[in-house]
Amino acid sequence: MRDKRDSIAKILASFGKCYDVAHLIWLEQQELPSDHRELLTSPMNSLCFFASYVHERSGRSPQFSLYHRIAIKKVYGKGLDVMSFNFADSVWNEFEKLTPYDEKEKNRHKTNEKLTKGPVKEVLVKLKKNGEANLIKYLTGMPLKEAYRFLIEIKGIGHKLASLFLRDIWSYIKKWPDTPQNDEKFLQPRDIWLQRLSKEAFPNIRNWPQNEIEFAEKLVKLCKGEAIDPVEFNKGAWFVGSHFKGLCIFSKVPEVERVGSNDRINIDKIKNFDIDAVWNALKAFRDHEMKAFWV
Repeated sequence: MRDKRDSIAKILASFGKCYDVAHLIWLEQQELPSDHRELLTSPMNSLCFFASYVHERSGRSPQFSLYHRIAIKKVYGKGLDVMSFNFADSVWNEFEKLTPYDEKEKNRHKTNEKLTKGPVKEVLVKLKKNGEANLIKYLTGMPLKEAYRFLIEIKGIGHKLASLFLRDIWSYIKKWPDTPQNDEKFLQPRDIWLQRLSKEAFPNIRNWPQNEIEFAEKLVKLCKGEAIDPVEFNKGAWFVGSHFKGLCIFSKVPEVERVGSNDRINIDKIKNFDIDAVWNALKAFRDHEMKAFWV
């Protein structure tokens, strides 16, 4: 049972376990193994896991992640792998074939090469150059800071995508155990929900850095200062923010009580959410209803 005197910050961190179950549901929807350790033994699944993250940006096609995974599987199905001479080009070509044609330029696929070619092709070129077919195995074989640098040097990948990908590797594969506290900022993807709820959770902080890395560094220190796991806070804040309406419906919060005085989510209602009930409902959905639907 949660202590009713818990701070908003601790409550949000407690919702990290709800994110974990939702994440497993998401993995199964992506046709990826729910045991993350299997990613270390399958270069293809490792790349598909990566593909499921690197298109999560505003304005991107919601289908690009799927097209990317299909392209990887198709090329592997032809008997090629990352160490093959034309693997990177083949994956890019298959990915491009799946994207629609540009309405203005009929002979050009609408891929937005500036944002997509790096994560789709360049990462494969870098892996071949370094002699490792499994991306996650490669990244976890180096310090977290170097893994972060490897990712952001790929065109189209910035702090949010790199830290999101690394955060979940950290959380579920339990790598980088000796990471200095200062480097945990590389596990803090910042989106609108983290930004808003961090300010609600730590209301005494008036001047939050605009820079993503500096924001992440400050948040890690604040969490550590209150004995809160920064990664759990990050996962929980995203879960509560992005599912706030659903959590209100689940908790029978009337519509008129869902908006606070600042015309945003009513932060006080988060204190009324039953974390264990939400977790059990997600687990039941994964264990029963979702599987029954798939049969």
